Amino acid sequence: MDNSFDIFDDRIIAAIRTGDVICLFFPRLGKTLILDLRQTLTVSPAVFVDNMASGPEERLRSLERLRPELPLPQELRLAPWFGFARSLPESGVYDALIDRCRATGDQRVVEHCREAIDGLIDLERRYIRAIVKGEMSKTLWQRVS
Repeated sequence: MDNSFDIFDDRIIAAIRTGDVICLFFPRLGKTLILDLRQTLTVSPAVFVDNMASGPEERLRSLERLRPELPLPQELRLAPWFGFARSLPESGVYDALIDRCRATGDQRVVEHCREAIDGLIDLERRYIRAIVKGEMSKTLWQRVS
């Protein structure tokens, strides 16, 4: 496991199992996986990948933008994931996210969650490739010919 904070995996899994709005943010990627599992007769649960917010207030404003048909949630479950996105399955967090989506009874939200996580893993892979190729950095000086 590459998540140096894996001692908190159980706490993250507990938050996923009990929360209606879960925000798992990835500082390395600057992205947040948002599960908004609230639903009404006309509104289905939803999964989003959004830019990381600067704090809970900004995340609430983004939920207002993403889910204007619902009132603001009473609480948010916010958790950082300091490891690689690709380590979610081996930590048990991936299964907890999928199980929580499955509990809504809406198979589409399960598929959206899988697609969102796959997208984060792909983004991470592209970032790492760009770093290795030197595309994400600039030299402090250039060689003069």
